[in-house]
Formats: sequence, C-alpha cells, structure tokens
Amino acid sequence: MKRLISIFAIICCAISCVGQKEDMVSLGLVLKPDRISVDVDGNMSVKFSVTNERVDVTNEAEIYLMSGGEPTERLDNMVFTPTEVGTYAFAAKYNDLYSTQVRVDAYSSEQGKSEGRDFFRRHLVLDFTGTWCVNCPHMTEALHHASQSDEFYDRVVEVAVHSIDEFEIAEGKALIDSWGFNSLPRVVVDADKSTEISAQDAEFIKQAMRKTKAYFAHPCGVKIDSSTEGDKLTIDAEVTITESGNYRIGALLLRDDVVAPQLNAPKNYVHSSILTASLSGSITSGVELGSGSLNAGDVVTKSFTYELSKIADLDNTRIVIYVMTQHDGVNVVNNVAQCLAGLSAGYRYE
Repeated sequence: MKRLISIFAIICCAISCVGQKEDMVSLGLVLKPDRISVDVDGNMSVKFSVTNERVDVTNEAEIYLMSGGEPTERLDNMVFTPTEVGTYAFAAKYNDLYSTQVRVDAYSSEQGKSEGRDFFRRHLVLDFTGTWCVNCPHMTEALHHASQSDEFYDRVVEVAVHSIDEFEIAEGKALIDSWGFNSLPRVVVDADKSTEISAQDAEFIKQAMRKTKAYFAHPCGVKIDSSTEGDKLTIDAEVTITESGNYRIGALLLRDDVVAPQLNAPKNYVHSSILTASLSGSITSGVELGSGSLNAGDVVTKSFTYELSKIADLDNTRIVIYVMTQHDGVNVVNNVAQCLAGLSAGYRYE
C-alpha cells in the first residue's frame, strides 16, 4: 500500500514553478513523497505517489528530477535513492501537465556524527483549530509558510489539535481547557504556553520557534522504528541525551489528507496533521524517559503500542515522538521526530 504524506502535513514540500511554463503546471496534480529527508548512509529511498484531483494516477504518471525548473532525468519505479548529500527537486508529469515541485534533502548521519555536530532540531507546533473556526484556515496557511522558509524547512512538526468538532479527542480537549483558550485559532510552539500566538502571521510563528530553539544549546537526538503485525502498531523510540537532566517522552498519532467541511474554506478542504491519539497520556506531561536524572551520552529507549483496528487510514497515519525537559519549571519540547506508520526515522545532524 502506498504511503502518502500531505504537502501540508509535515509542512514538508517546498513548492516551486521556476522555469516551468505556468500553463503547464496543474495545481490539481500533486506529487507526494513518503519521506522528505533521507540518510545516504542508510541506503534509504524515497517513494513517490501522484494524484490528479485526488485520484491516484501513480501508475500513469512520470516523475522527473528537476534542475533550474526543467526536467533532467526520469525516475524508474517512482523511487529515488540518493548517494550524495544535497537538495533535490522533483515534479510529476501527467497528460502533458506538471505538478508543482517538491524538495527532498539527502544528508549523511555518519558524517554528522563523526564531525560531532549537534542533532537536527525540530519544533512541535500545536495548531489549535476547529472546522467551525472562521480564521483557522488562515493560521494553517501562516504555519505552512513559516515551515517552508529556508530557516525552518523540515524543522516543523505540526499537530492540529481540534476542538468541538468531529476530530476532537480527549487529550486535546483537556489541553485546551487547561490553557483556558476561549477562542481559536491559537498556535503554541514546543508546548511552551508563553509562545501562544493568535495572529495569523508566519513571522510571529518563526519568532516563537527562534525563542524555544535558544532554550537548549544541544538538543537530544530522537530515532523512531515502527512496525505492524496482526492488529498491533509497535513504535520503538530511541533517545540520545546530550545534556544531563530529567526527561519525558510523548507519542502521538496524526492523520493526513482528510476531506471534510471547513468554515471559510473551499468545499473539498483537506485537513492534515489531525491529532487522532496520544499514546502517552497528557500532551504536556507525557511519560518519564528512563529512571530519574539522565546523563549526557545516555541512550534510552521507550516503546509504545496501538491497535491497528482503531486507525481509520493507516496509509495516511504519521507517528510523532517528542522529548521534553524543563525550562523555567515547565516541560518544554527539546526535540521531535516523525515518520509514517510502519516506517522509520533515523538520527539526523545539523
């Protein structure tokens, strides 16, 4: 079964039409990678799928490696396996039309580790929303723009926490109640309530991420392995500690590509990054990682399981693992990683 990642979900695909004629680009033609960053040392590949007006046309489409906005090489079997570090752009072609381009970053974990680089820092961005909320689509758009900036590309893990609609879950409601939100939209970065944003402005969101990035000089490393067997999804998280202290860990499931009504939005509005389950209880507390204070260099593991029968759409389900430690007496997200259910995400370095 093909694994799909929404362009808006991980906030992950840089869009560009440079060099392509505008009349050749179809916004209804969408190219989706199952990963947007790959480790050249791990023999990792990117698998692509293509939809046209939400209809799967992968088998009929062609995918090209792009350079300067022009196609240079056609991919075989919809798969790309990079061997060199770099940034690669791709576009799909179907019925003489091209999709907008998507970006994939190839990195070397071995090189990063050998050079003693810090772990790659990502931010958990809680987007409090509702299908009844007139300004929520504007906030989602602002978050999308912030995440596609050069500064924060592939550094944003959005979690759409719904309120008073069909997508609301108990843990999301509890968090909204505890923080006393009486109107939406709201965005909170890295579970730090002091970053609360109500203005639908990408620059405000970027400022909040800069603020929480400064909390930790050396973020921890987060690695995910997941698998399915029978009616069980198993998630194995590994965390490498870089600064001594007490840590907590959280595990979330998100769902992408759900067409549902949304006030002040087009009829076939696509919801993504929908929080569907918290496998670790309270979003801002999680569960203890390890036992007591951990030391720099410690490698700690934690496993979670979830029943597959409770997952409405496994192909469009993402796993999010985030690690928290205290800043000014409050649990704040130190780092976060994500992958599609059944796949993995290795360590990445700056």
